[in-house]
Amino acid sequence: CSLMIFKEALEKLANQAGVDLSKYRGGDQAVNKKKLRAKEALQLATKYYQACLIRNKPVCEYVFYKRNLNRSTVQEFKIGYSPKDGKALTTALKKRGFTEAELDSAGLLNRFKSDLFKDRMMVPFIDTTGNVIGFTARIINQGEPKYLNTPETLLFNKSRFIFGLYNAKESIRRSGYVVIVEGNMDVISSHQAGVKEAVATSGTAMTEQEEFGTIYELDIVEIPTNKPIARVDHADVVYKNEQGKLRAIVKQIQECHEKGQPVLGGTISI
Repeated sequence: CSLMIFKEALEKLANQAGVDLSKYRGGDQAVNKKKLRAKEALQLATKYYQACLIRNKPVCEYVFYKRNLNRSTVQEFKIGYSPKDGKALTTALKKRGFTEAELDSAGLLNRFKSDLFKDRMMVPFIDTTGNVIGFTARIINQGEPKYLNTPETLLFNKSRFIFGLYNAKESIRRSGYVVIVEGNMDVISSHQAGVKEAVATSGTAMTEQEEFGTIYELDIVEIPTNKPIARVDHADVVYKNEQGKLRAIVKQIQECHEKGQPVLGGTISI
């Protein structure tokens, strides 16, 4: 069992038992405390955004009908909604005892110290232990940027984060391959369509070899380097529910897997 697998299991058991591991770790205790408070703030923010989605009928119509996401997918990926009011989340979390500095450290505030995310569909960034470490947020009405992500924080490192890995890791272990798609919403739509091995590199500009290396270095999915990893460029065929094309993608991946041939040199396209 690798060090990363052991660390993941230890943190999961500690979370279930309500044990704070930070006090048993070396290093700067002040930094550990900041990380813990950031995790708590992000967890509450996730629940707040989920509650806001349920209460807003037009946003529900956008998520369930325009984005074609079903209820189980929304629940699995903890999708929510950030209100238009620029102080809504800040006010709610301050009532729960969080300071402005703590919310800023968690990546929830903009430079004006109000809510970073407003009028957006919220998708949490979830690490491999199940903790929320940030968000990717899509604008619902008109506005720019279309997507807004949590900045670099004590918890979130864009270059080391694989979106969807928490949801995909068990399927990856069972099937023995990874499917890398283009974007975060492609991951969600792929999982909904049945491709549970789909992940994305959070929009980071990487070469194919760097993408594969990042997953191997994380050492969380226990895939030896002779197992196939497929990179699917044109993932829109998945979320448009074109089932014939989707089956063609999966068939190509499975054929490579059965032959023990990694799909490292190119991409699977249809």
